[in-house]
Amino acid sequence: MKPNTAQAAIYQAALSLFAEHGWQKISVETLCTAAQTSRVTFYKYYADKRDLLCQILTDDKNRIRAALSEAQENAESLAKIITLLLDLQKQSLQTVYTPPVLRDIQQSKDKVLQDFFAEMYAEKDRFMHNFFTTLQQRGLIRTDLRVPMIEAFVQQIDALVQRESLQNHYTDAPQKLYEDALSLLLNGLSKN
Repeated sequence: MKPNTAQAAIYQAALSLFAEHGWQKISVETLCTAAQTSRVTFYKYYADKRDLLCQILTDDKNRIRAALSEAQENAESLAKIITLLLDLQKQSLQTVYTPPVLRDIQQSKDKVLQDFFAEMYAEKDRFMHNFFTTLQQRGLIRTDLRVPMIEAFVQQIDALVQRESLQNHYTDAPQKLYEDALSLLLNGLSKN
């Protein structure tokens, strides 16, 4: 189902404002003003600001998953997959997971959002298991590494990028931290 103009305007306003300021500093009223719509219209489509945030994050996850699913089946080389991953990551970090949003995720005490993020991570882990298994079966990554080891390494990278002591070295370019982590992972999986 395609969103109508008002719903699309709210969504785009949220995407822009959240990217610039994080979601915690943006009120429903601010979203409605930016979207040139009313609060009644907002609540017609979204239960609350958290619901809208979850929709944005879910849409981004689905976009990335669709692209990676296509790549795992059809990419001719790990180099093409690495390029795709870096492009997807760059787009996501510039539009959805900007420094203000990442800060809000780390600082969130909202139980519903914490559960949502935990489920997103669990889904990512399940997807990545299948992704790496398929890449091994296709001979695109090292087969001498067991998928659970790759998954554990990915989880450690996720933990590393959350460390404040490491983030402090990337304050001038927070997205570079994620690019470096992905690059280290994928170069370690390369058959060359």
